[in-house]
Amino acid sequence: MFHDALVSFAERRVIIMKKNVYLGSFNAESYYIDSQYCKLPSFSMKKGIHPLFNSMDELMLTMLEKDDILITRYDMDITYKEYYETNFNSFITYNCVTKESDLYEDKSLFGLIKEVRPNNIINCLTDADNKIIEYSLIQDSYDLYDFIGLKNNKPKTDVVRMVNSKAYSNELRYKLDLPYKGIVVDSINEFVKVSHRMLAEYPSILIKDVMGVSGKGILIIQNEFMIMRLEKFFLKQQFEKFSFLLEPYLNKVRDFSCQLTIKQDGNVIIQGYQENNNRKFTYLGSSDLSIDLINQWDNNYTETINNIAHLMFKDGYY
Repeated sequence: MFHDALVSFAERRVIIMKKNVYLGSFNAESYYIDSQYCKLPSFSMKKGIHPLFNSMDELMLTMLEKDDILITRYDMDITYKEYYETNFNSFITYNCVTKESDLYEDKSLFGLIKEVRPNNIINCLTDADNKIIEYSLIQDSYDLYDFIGLKNNKPKTDVVRMVNSKAYSNELRYKLDLPYKGIVVDSINEFVKVSHRMLAEYPSILIKDVMGVSGKGILIIQNEFMIMRLEKFFLKQQFEKFSFLLEPYLNKVRDFSCQLTIKQDGNVIIQGYQENNNRKFTYLGSSDLSIDLINQWDNNYTETINNIAHLMFKDGYY
């Protein structure tokens, strides 16, 4: 009994000491994209640089519990930080650079840590008592962990990249026979042919970059003139690979999603349901949504989500 009490105390002590370390790059898809692929038209103030995405790591502050650690690219906004410390819990924040700089702006947070090598951040990542929680997994994540000698049990990089592609999502629609299936086109000629055929069936269609970031890498096609303009745009590019997803444009009344965890043993845990607030193709935020309300629209939704998760696990993702 005395031995059991010591074990219980030791287990509680480990739980108390354990800290979550949050970090990640919010534009992960941009690091999955192969530069050899043909691209959709887009507008950017600064080619290849995303200052807004580079500052969004502050948003993980809302996930922190007492004594957790958050690693950000830039200095934390002091008002934001003080508000959460005062009204919620104390926590620790580290940043890699002291101000916005073009010097490292094209690097992911993981690549930046490897380049700058701040001791306090390296130490908290390699501390055995800490649990690392990445917002996103990219190749730079694995490179950093190898660099600092950190063993990890993450899924393989090619699996992570695969399940993050819209082509993979579309493949799951076919496997589960879900409605509104899309078609992946692998040449300009196929794009033109399939677009004309789908426009004859639907009022509008979408063309999506298979690795497009939310709000980017997606266009709506409403007529044959737009098909012709895109065809000319594609023909002007120098590229080695061509791949886009074409699918029906759905005029949604409400848009909702499910958040879940796929454990390393394949067990699926649903974290919750949310209604998404989107403006056109840009995500603006979310609010809680009950499963009872979802069941009024589709009583097979949770079953479908579980089927999707099990297929992802079967393909090597967790």
